[in-house]
Amino acid sequence: MDYPLQYYISCFGRMNCNKRKGETAPHKAVLLLAVIEEVRLGHITNGFVPLNDQMVAAFKREWRRYVGESELFNPVFETPFFHLDYEPFWELMKREPFKVMREYSLPRLRENFFGAKIPDELCDYMADDASCRLLKKALIEKYLPHIDSINAQNIAAETSTSYGSGDSETLTAKLRA
Repeated sequence: MDYPLQYYISCFGRMNCNKRKGETAPHKAVLLLAVIEEVRLGHITNGFVPLNDQMVAAFKREWRRYVGESELFNPVFETPFFHLDYEPFWELMKREPFKVMREYSLPRLRENFFGAKIPDELCDYMADDASCRLLKKALIEKYLPHIDSINAQNIAAETSTSYGSGDSETLTAKLRA
């Protein structure tokens, strides 16, 4: 079933994330930002998110970009990759035979999963400049609130081109219609 962009923006804003000392863990958001960048770079084209070294490196790159050094959180790729499966837009692709996991190490993930699948239309939204900007904005505002508004605008602008006469609110209104 195809969903409008607003559905995914809403899903991104309602993810179940751990908290530590009152702070929301940024891991799922950073992993999704890494997926967006991999889509935009053409490394992900069909909604299949590989469980490979390139994806791990993309996560770490986005962690440095958006989180940097943190006293509360470490840049752990494995846990959000696994736990995003509880979100409606992420499906882990199991290997057979699947073994129940009690640890989330990269070797254990690779032993049990090929990767993950996101819906084709979400992948298309991530590839589209205007839609991508709205998805990134939703993640940054909700899960990375420490990024000041000027920095957030610069980050969003890095991955999108000018929309012409429309702005993000106009685009959102059009997509809701």
